[in-house]
Amino acid sequence: MTALRARVEAGANSGALGNAIKTEAKNQGVLTDAMNSADPIMVVSADAMTTKKVDTLVFASASKKKDLSDGEIAAIVICSMIFAAGVIYAIMMNAGGEGESVKGDSVEDALDGVGGHDDYGANDV
Repeated sequence: MTALRARVEAGANSGALGNAIKTEAKNQGVLTDAMNSADPIMVVSADAMTTKKVDTLVFASASKKKDLSDGEIAAIVICSMIFAAGVIYAIMMNAGGEGESVKGDSVEDALDGVGGHDDYGANDV
């Protein structure tokens, strides 16, 4: 950190830092007449500051608790009801279609010939 502090102070005292700032401002199109006419030599104090580790960030808006309005609650209830109705409709349509669903008898018939077992779940080999 000491080397960085020394470089900043040297650049400011020689005018290199001020000229670099002016050049970048000109390149970005934000150079003003006051900045352009300012002395590039600056007095900079790059003293080390005490730092503190921040464990948790707290945003100002997080401390305010905002309840839902009546309209927001109604919208949530209505959308939930529409979603539930759609799920029930989809289940009913898939359960009653011809050729779409698997009949219990066909499953039993297919399992009867598997492994020579005559009942399901028996371990007699």
